[in-house]
Amino acid sequence: MADPTDQALGLSTTQQFIPVAIALLAGLFSVATGLKAQGGLTWQDFAFSLVILMMVLGGVGTVLQTGDLTDSFARLSFIALIFFPFRILASQPDELHWFLRRFSVWIVGVSILMSLQLIYWQVVGPFFEPRRSGIYHIFHEEVFLLPVAVMIVHLSKHRSACLRAAAILLLLAGTLFSFKNTGFLVFVLAALLLFCTASTRDTKMSRKFTMIRAIVGFYAVLAVAALLVLLPFFRDQLPGGSTLVRFYTYGLRWEQFLDAPLFGFGFWGTPLISVPNTNLIIPSHSDFLDLLAFGGLVGALAYLLPLISFLLSFRRLDRLQEERVAALAIYTLVAAIHVVWLFNPVWLQPKMGVLLWAGLGLLAGIHSRARHGSP
Repeated sequence: MADPTDQALGLSTTQQFIPVAIALLAGLFSVATGLKAQGGLTWQDFAFSLVILMMVLGGVGTVLQTGDLTDSFARLSFIALIFFPFRILASQPDELHWFLRRFSVWIVGVSILMSLQLIYWQVVGPFFEPRRSGIYHIFHEEVFLLPVAVMIVHLSKHRSACLRAAAILLLLAGTLFSFKNTGFLVFVLAALLLFCTASTRDTKMSRKFTMIRAIVGFYAVLAVAALLVLLPFFRDQLPGGSTLVRFYTYGLRWEQFLDAPLFGFGFWGTPLISVPNTNLIIPSHSDFLDLLAFGGLVGALAYLLPLISFLLSFRRLDRLQEERVAALAIYTLVAAIHVVWLFNPVWLQPKMGVLLWAGLGLLAGIHSRARHGSP
């Protein structure tokens, strides 16, 4: 979030990995001191470990063969190691509760600043002007944080309903003013989550819940109808999403998957693609297709099946006590980041890859404790 223009603020790639190194060392120290995990290891832990092992072996093997760190999956595998210390953190109820309270404040604060910047850059320049006053791709992938902040504010215990409503509207506006297809998608995700949890804060609202859904559903139908009517007038101004470049990279990754469907290329080689007739050397813009091409069915299933199991076990969060609301925020974080993950490179970017694997580690631990009914 501190690097909206992708200029790294003078930081080298090595310096950007400092938070990963610190968290990894903290996790190893926790293991060495004999912290006992509550809930125990699950098959989901082993599945994610398998994917991470494949990444490490393929990435390190490529570096040893080519001598190039940046053009390999090594960076991805190093970021993924942060899964383990956060998995350990999630097994400690007191420490997890302490962390999630502060993490939630950080997410809300950053997201509000992000929304204000997105709105400002759209309004001060020509509206929907592609380069937003000279800043291109501002918060292109980072919009996944906004629905997380929406859920935290929505489920908070703050007494002022007006303040919560104003913050939620600001955050939702930020997703729309990003003027990115992924921004629109996370807006839909945030709206659905609000719709599904409209009565979770206050049991007194349960009687009104049916009416709330009916009203929201009615206005949703009106909004869709208005959109279909107005769409032809704004079709030329809608974000295109670099379809020619994206479709080329998507097609290449799909062909690579078909060439080695079982284990893929074992994360051997480079995640970057040279696009014909351009000077672009870019990732595929779909981490999902990268996973299929380089991890094959084995890697894809080892990664995706735990995510599906987390979704199916969502109702078990009622067994937790203190951090239930924060756990809902972590579920939202993982869901939102994977919406972006389908259409953009998240794995390879340290500032976002760290959040992805930290979220998966937290979710794995929370899932394990909820499964065993731990407090």
